[in-house]
Amino acid sequence: MHGGDPDGVPTDHPGDTPDVTPDDLQGGDLDAALADLIPRSFRGLRRRIHARLEEGDLPPHQARALRLLDRDGAMRPGELARCLRIAPRSATEVVDGLAERGLVRRRPDPGDRRAMLVEVTAAAAAALARTEELRRDAIGDYAGVMSQADRRELVRLLSLLVKADDDSSRGAARALCRPRPRQASDGSASAGS
Repeated sequence: MHGGDPDGVPTDHPGDTPDVTPDDLQGGDLDAALADLIPRSFRGLRRRIHARLEEGDLPPHQARALRLLDRDGAMRPGELARCLRIAPRSATEVVDGLAERGLVRRRPDPGDRRAMLVEVTAAAAAALARTEELRRDAIGDYAGVMSQADRRELVRLLSLLVKADDDSSRGAARALCRPRPRQASDGSASAGS
């Protein structure tokens, strides 16, 4: 039996690549193969992305938070922690690091002046562009073993899974971390920004 990660998913081992093709599998065997291969492939991709991001100016955890804030707009640090699935104390450290770089700022929440919102600054654009470039390079390298047709098919299949998740109650529970209208500094919704 192989070791596992904290989620109980077997860890990758060199030379542990399955030699089984989908045509060799039936019923439960196919589900077992998916249960093994999907997490393994995403862990491999995550490792490559993190390694590539280390080449940039932002540590991976800061890059991830910055991308989320850019995508979803200003949010309270507690919301950021929930979206990133990290402890609130860790989110504060991430925000502090981004703020020291001038990539985010804190401002009062117009709905509750006791609370603070974290939002990206104009200076974040260059860091976000570099992060995206590094992520795309890592994904391109990882997917380089596939033909263009295979990549298109993978996008189609992953889109089915994402849509199914979005349509499920589990996906609805994560709605907090979905894109929403951005708020201007005065608290009003801003169009298209």
